Amino acid sequence: MNIPKYWEKKEVTFDIDGREIFCNIWGHSDGNPEAAQRMIEEKIPQVKEAIRRRWDDEDGKYAGGYKGDYYTVDFIREPRLEEISQDSEEIAVITRNSYGAKIINCPEIMFVDIDTEDDGWGYHNSGCLSLFRGPSYKEPAPSPEPSQAKLDALARIKSYVDSNPGTGFRIYETTLGLRLIATHQLYDPAADTTMEILKALDCDELYMRLCSVQKCFRARLTPKPWRIGEERPPVHRHLTAPGVPDPGYDSWLENYETVSKSYQACRFMEKIGLEAPDPAIKEVVRVHDEVCGANGNQLLG
Repeated sequence: MNIPKYWEKKEVTFDIDGREIFCNIWGHSDGNPEAAQRMIEEKIPQVKEAIRRRWDDEDGKYAGGYKGDYYTVDFIREPRLEEISQDSEEIAVITRNSYGAKIINCPEIMFVDIDTEDDGWGYHNSGCLSLFRGPSYKEPAPSPEPSQAKLDALARIKSYVDSNPGTGFRIYETTLGLRLIATHQLYDPAADTTMEILKALDCDELYMRLCSVQKCFRARLTPKPWRIGEERPPVHRHLTAPGVPDPGYDSWLENYETVSKSYQACRFMEKIGLEAPDPAIKEVVRVHDEVCGANGNQLLG
C-alpha cells in the first residue's frame, strides 16, 4: 500500500533553453524526513528532463513558465490520520484527501466503486493526476429512493454473485452510484484477476487504474464539501509544513466536520452471497460503516 509516512517538498527553478521553469518536487519515505529529502535530490535531473520532453512535445505550451507539483501518482500524498491493525498487521489507513474528506485505504479488503450517474468530473494529466470540477458542474438533487440506474446496477451485481458461487458483497448507495465491499475473501489490488473482477462489476475505470498503481483499495468516508454547502479547503494541507498550525485550514476543517455530521457518505442497502469469518474484513466493515454513518437516514454527501 503506497501511502508514505513522510513527504517533503522543494521548490526548484530550471533553466531550459534560456527559459525559467518553476516546479515543486516532492519526495517521500516511510523511514524519516531526511530520506524523503534525499529522494528529491535524486529526482531533480529526472524531473528536468521530463519537463523538457513535455515542453518539446507540446510545442512551447509552457512558454510563460511552468509552475506546478511533480510527483508520481503511484504514491498517495495524503496525511495519515489513523492506522488500523489486526494481529500487528496494518489492514487499513485512514487519510485526509486534498479537499478535506476522510478516506479509508486497504491493501487487501476490496472496495468497488460503481458510477451510475454522470458526475461532471474530468481527467487531466500534467506530470501528476488531478481531478477537477468543471465550471458548469452541478450536483444532482438528493433523492429519497435509488434511481433506476442504481437499481439496474444492483441487479447486475446480484447476477454476478449468482454466476460466481462463493462470492459475497455488502452493497451501499452513494450519491452517484453504488459501493461494494467484498466479504468473501481478500484481494491483491494490483493483480490481473482483481482487475477482471472489477471490470465484470462495471467498476469505475479511473478507480481501477488507481487501485493497480497505488496498490490499495480506497473509499471516501465523509462528504464532499460542495455537496454539503461548504467551500473547498483554503489550501492543500500537504502544502504547509507538517506539524505547523494553519489557522485558516484548521478553521475550515472544524466547520466542515461540524456540518458533515448531518450527512452520510453512503447508505447500507443489503448484503448478498458469502460472508467469510475473516476478522480483518469484519473490522474494516465496522470502521467504514461507523465513520460513514452508513446505517443512518441522513442525506448523502
